[in-house]
Amino acid sequence: MDKHQNKISIKINGKERTVPERNNEHFQLHQADEEIAAAREEEENFTWVLPDESIQNEKMQKDERPIIPIEDLRDAISSNRKGIRPTRIKGNQIFTLKQIVMTTILAVFIGVGFGIMILMVVKDTNQKPVNTTTSSVSANEKSKPEDKSDAKAGKTSAFQLEPLSIGVIQGGRFSTADAADVIVNELKAAGYAAIEIEQDGFFYVLIGAGLVKEDLAGLKSKYTDPDTGYFAKEFVINGGSYKTVPVADSNLISHSIEVFQELLSISSQAFNTGAISEEQSKQLEGLDGKLKSIKLEGVNEKLSNFVNSLSNSQEYLHTYKKSDNDKALWQSQQSLLDAYKNYGQWVGQLK
Repeated sequence: MDKHQNKISIKINGKERTVPERNNEHFQLHQADEEIAAAREEEENFTWVLPDESIQNEKMQKDERPIIPIEDLRDAISSNRKGIRPTRIKGNQIFTLKQIVMTTILAVFIGVGFGIMILMVVKDTNQKPVNTTTSSVSANEKSKPEDKSDAKAGKTSAFQLEPLSIGVIQGGRFSTADAADVIVNELKAAGYAAIEIEQDGFFYVLIGAGLVKEDLAGLKSKYTDPDTGYFAKEFVINGGSYKTVPVADSNLISHSIEVFQELLSISSQAFNTGAISEEQSKQLEGLDGKLKSIKLEGVNEKLSNFVNSLSNSQEYLHTYKKSDNDKALWQSQQSLLDAYKNYGQWVGQLK
């Protein structure tokens, strides 16, 4: 086909004029050249960055996946399932049997252990009374050394105290200690023996003492004034059951009361006979040994004074034996009355 000519006709004032059209092809080529030039400029300005080969290779290895046929995969899964199931069941059965056996063995050992412990406890319980009996027997066999240790430690015990009765010459009874002390001081100043002692709310003046009141006839005759109203009587310091008596005190009383009574008898009879016999002199020597054996460590102060007064009386009687000095005989009486007063004050402190 022939190409149409490209032209434009324009009428001006009724006359047609032909205007040749711009070559379109030339225009298109020109536009293409401009685009190519722009593209070249962009290529020159763009900086090309090539990727690292090691990273690219690693990526490719990750992306590569083994291709396994589906049929082979199914066969492998089915074969694995068939092989695993019997093994698991067998393992579970063995583990269960082991558990049962171990549990049974542990139960047997625990039961035997508890049985042995119970037997040991029962044996210990049965043996305790035997040990207690043995220790009590050994304690009774060694009572004396233990009494000494108890006395040093200040231990107490129950104590049954017997009443102490003696013969006395009463020189008066007063409602106050001051009134009684006036008489006591007058008698002692005249060379006689005298004390005031409280009992049942009254204060008694005692001016002589013997084992019994029948032994006081000679002593009473020394008081020549018949208007004094002095008379012999029994005087008693009561005893009783006490729960907390120091062991040292109870031991001392048990050994010293007999000494006190023997000295009372010797002193009062010397007033009757005017002398101390040889038999009584030997008796005094024996009492001296007894007094020295009495331990005063840890005892009550009143009991310590009680024993010291007994020792003084024994020495005064020895002096009287040698010299026939009546003053020494009255001093022995004063010491015995002082001992009796201290004893009464100790009893008043007991609980």
